[in-house]
Amino acid sequence: MPAFRIRFAPVLLILPLLGLSACGSTSKDAARGGSVVGDSLTVYSGLPLRGPFAERMRSLVNGEKLAISDAGGKVGDWTIKFVSLDDAAGPDGWDPDVTADNARTAARDPTTIAYLGDADFGATAVSLPILNEGGVAQISPASTYPGFTGTTGATEKGEPQKYQPSGVPTFARVVPSDIVEGQAQALYQRREGCTRTYVLQDKSVDGRAQAAAVIRALPASAIALAGDDGFDLGKTDQTGTAQDVAAAHPDCVFVGAGSSAAPTALWQALIKQLPAARIYGAADLARPEFLATLSAAEQAATRLTQPTLPRSLLNARARDVLRRYRERFAAPAPQEMLYGYEAMALTLETLRRAGDRANERTYVAELVRRTPEHDSVLGRYAIRPSGDTTLRRFSGYRVADGDVAFDRVLMNR
Repeated sequence: MPAFRIRFAPVLLILPLLGLSACGSTSKDAARGGSVVGDSLTVYSGLPLRGPFAERMRSLVNGEKLAISDAGGKVGDWTIKFVSLDDAAGPDGWDPDVTADNARTAARDPTTIAYLGDADFGATAVSLPILNEGGVAQISPASTYPGFTGTTGATEKGEPQKYQPSGVPTFARVVPSDIVEGQAQALYQRREGCTRTYVLQDKSVDGRAQAAAVIRALPASAIALAGDDGFDLGKTDQTGTAQDVAAAHPDCVFVGAGSSAAPTALWQALIKQLPAARIYGAADLARPEFLATLSAAEQAATRLTQPTLPRSLLNARARDVLRRYRERFAAPAPQEMLYGYEAMALTLETLRRAGDRANERTYVAELVRRTPEHDSVLGRYAIRPSGDTTLRRFSGYRVADGDVAFDRVLMNR
């Protein structure tokens, strides 16, 4: 790699919402984000390392570490430092106050050049405005909510602008959005013979986005919408909801639910009212702690989508990374890890492309969203100006013995 010329420029961390305002600063300064001084660039990771997703999130962090190691810990003349922050305050998962503190820590660090996170809508909605105001590039390996990158699929007012207080977009992701998963869901349902699908959502932002994406995708798969409604996740008796669904005579049901949801009671009621129906859910529900609460019959009726492929279809680079992960961390290498690896690999490649401007925060954030099509462990993709990846890879999974089992490839490009 060509050596980079280190540019020494004043640090401009002008963050009014964080209580970091400087005398005489302007909103233009705030949007610019400033430049890192010195020969080190720090990449932060913010993920919940305790709670229901701990094992999966730790694998993402390990993937990020492996990508830095593969780069020799440097980009040109800059040394790359890595800081992993845990945004979980306890066993139940992420905590908004901790997430905000982590984002402020990264934004205030004068050596920060990028932030890898977060894991879902709630955490990203907290961290993104803080990091955006500091001009910090935020690349998520797991957050799929459409409203962070555009108005299509958004469920809240003022999106995505309300996450961009600097006026300059800084968010991108390497995982496909809910819109793409909705299309994969419709394909899965069509291939399994669904003709009438009833769509439910748990009223969370994640759940509503998933449901909206499926509703939007059903017509292209020649599936009729039998009906759609919300349900109260807190109810222990979901008989009324299931009866309303059954009255519409669907042959399939899709349930949109947030990442912390465990809609066991709903599954039980639906199977009781519609014993011949199949129930579909998005990747957020692919959690053994939820799936294990279902009976064998309820599991057999369940279908989930995830942005992964069988290992036999992964490219040689991905298989090599999975092998080296097992060797380095002495643990199985879940495929989700590849999204952590790629989030870091994309960051490092962007810094390389930035050349002697690799220490300029907002320039780096802009360059991420101008990533050209290239080969990676996830396959060949580009990052659109919106911040979305062009990746469209999903598989369908059945459920057995309290866990997911690969069923079929739905999209592979």
